[in-house]
Amino acid sequence: MTARQPSHVTATKTDSFSLTGIFSRDQEKAWEQAERFVGSSLEHGKYYYFMSCNPAYARDRQETDAYLVYVISKTECAHVGLVIGKTSRSSKKFEAEYMHVKHRDGRWAQTRYDWDGTIAEQYLVYDGMRDSVSMIKLWMRGKAWLVSAGSKIDEKWNCLTYYDYMVSGL
Repeated sequence: MTARQPSHVTATKTDSFSLTGIFSRDQEKAWEQAERFVGSSLEHGKYYYFMSCNPAYARDRQETDAYLVYVISKTECAHVGLVIGKTSRSSKKFEAEYMHVKHRDGRWAQTRYDWDGTIAEQYLVYDGMRDSVSMIKLWMRGKAWLVSAGSKIDEKWNCLTYYDYMVSGL
């Protein structure tokens, strides 16, 4: 997955959000990538969402942190995030974002970036399609997860449970 730094960001202590520039610049490449992971032609004017996976390597599997052991045991990934985007109404373009959380400095932070395709070892797992999605509501749902998680990082509070929580609201 390719993630660019967000543009025009408003930041707080726990997250950042970009209302402008949230969509991919290379939307045709993103279409091709999304179509490959869906396994069939994309429909125009629909939202598609995927789990992004950073594969777990030997060094990750040696970790004893409960959250990482849990995420790897469920997904074979060391980190997961949400890729969600909309296909254009007529051309083969996919405007997509990558949303995820990271635990740093004793608290969770949520970020979102433009997405235009996977890189190297990362891959996507197709999870579903919707007719419409409010990206603002989805972002706010993530903020609610941050509040509930607080500083906890364990089997119940990790990147996978964030992903599951976000997807359950679609």
